[in-house]
Amino acid sequence: MVRQIYLLILVSLMMIGCSRIEEQQIAFHTGTVMIDAQIYVVDLNGQNLTQLTDSRGSNSAPTWSPDGSQIAFVSTRDTNFEIYIMNADGSGQYNFTESRAHDRNPTWSPDGKWILFESRVNDTEYRDLYRKNVETGELVQLTDTPELAEFHPAWSTDGSQIAFSVLNKDAALDIYIMDKDGGNVERITGEIRNVDYPIWGRSGDKIYFVTFGWFEVGKREIVAYDLETGELSQISFDGQPKGEFVITPDGSNILFESSVEIGQNEDGIRLTRGAIFVMNIDGTGLELLPIYISASGVAWRP
Repeated sequence: MVRQIYLLILVSLMMIGCSRIEEQQIAFHTGTVMIDAQIYVVDLNGQNLTQLTDSRGSNSAPTWSPDGSQIAFVSTRDTNFEIYIMNADGSGQYNFTESRAHDRNPTWSPDGKWILFESRVNDTEYRDLYRKNVETGELVQLTDTPELAEFHPAWSTDGSQIAFSVLNKDAALDIYIMDKDGGNVERITGEIRNVDYPIWGRSGDKIYFVTFGWFEVGKREIVAYDLETGELSQISFDGQPKGEFVITPDGSNILFESSVEIGQNEDGIRLTRGAIFVMNIDGTGLELLPIYISASGVAWRP
C-alpha cells in the first residue's frame, strides 16, 4: 500500500507541476539522533541541498528564528545534549544553554526573544520545561514535576501560552497547555490518550497533534482540537506513518515526516527511507515532496 501511494504521488507531482513546491526552504536533520545526525537545508522543490553542521557527535532538531536569520538546534558535540544557535548559513555556531543537563526540542518565541526547551538533569525520563532569553541569558523554569516528563513544547501564535506533551506515571501521553510563565496548567486531552507533537494553529483557536492508534490500531493520524468547543477533528486519514509535523506560516498546509518504500533486501524484507509529505490544512491534497534524502525534524523557514 505504501508503494502504491508513493508511485501515485510521484505521478501527480509530475502532472501538476508541483503546485505547492515553490522557492521556499526547510531545515531538517538526517542520520541517527543519538549518534551522527547532521542538519541540512533544502528548497521545497528539492534543489540547493546544503549541509550546515559537520561537528562530532549529533546535530538535530533545527528550529528557525521568527525572522529566518538563525537556527537553534540540539547538539551532542559536548557529550550531553545542549541547545546551540547558528546563522542560517551554518556560520557562528555557539552553545546557547551551556549546562550539564540534557537540553532538547528548542523552539523560538514568536517575538524571537526566548527559546523554549525541555531539560533532563539526570538519567531518568523525567523532564521539565524552561525558557531562556536569547539576549540576556535569563533562565526561567516553567515546570517542576519530579514524577512526570514534559517535552515537545510549542508556543501559541501570540506567545502568551505554551502547549506541551506529558508522559505520566501510567506511561500515557497527554497534551497540556499553560501560560508562558508556567501558570494555569490545563490538560486538554480527555479520553483520547497517547498523543504527542502539539502545534498551535495559526489562528490560535486550535491545537494540532498526532494520535498513536486512537482511531485504528497501529496508525498515527493528525487531529485538531478546538480550544473553545473542545471538539476533536481527525485531519489525516491516509494511514501514512507520521512523526513530527509543522504548519506553514500562512496556515494553509501541513508538512509531516513519514516514510516510503524503496525496495526489498535479499530476504524479502521491505526497505524504507524517511520522507516529507505536504497536505492541505484540512487533510486533502496529499503530496510527496521531491527530497530524496531521509529527513526528520522538519522546520519551515519563515
